[in-house]
Amino acid sequence: MERINTQYLEEIRCKIVPKPERNTKTIIGGGENYGKRPLFVGHGTGLRRYSCGNCNLVLTDNVGENIRLVNIVLKCPECQSYNQLPA
Repeated sequence: MERINTQYLEEIRCKIVPKPERNTKTIIGGGENYGKRPLFVGHGTGLRRYSCGNCNLVLTDNVGENIRLVNIVLKCPECQSYNQLPA
């Protein structure tokens, strides 16, 4: 996986939350056979990496600093924990 401007990479650990109520947030996650790879990878500058607050698996990589991921919960494919991204 290629990274751009890795000197600016900021690693952020997500907050573990309970499973969201139906129709309140979008849940993005890989199933049990998804493997240990990010759920999504972006491109840009001022890059961030978000990891699971429970097992520290990288959930997203290369997310630009100007990207706001709101009303999204990431379900870790490794430990099945629900992770809330910082606002």
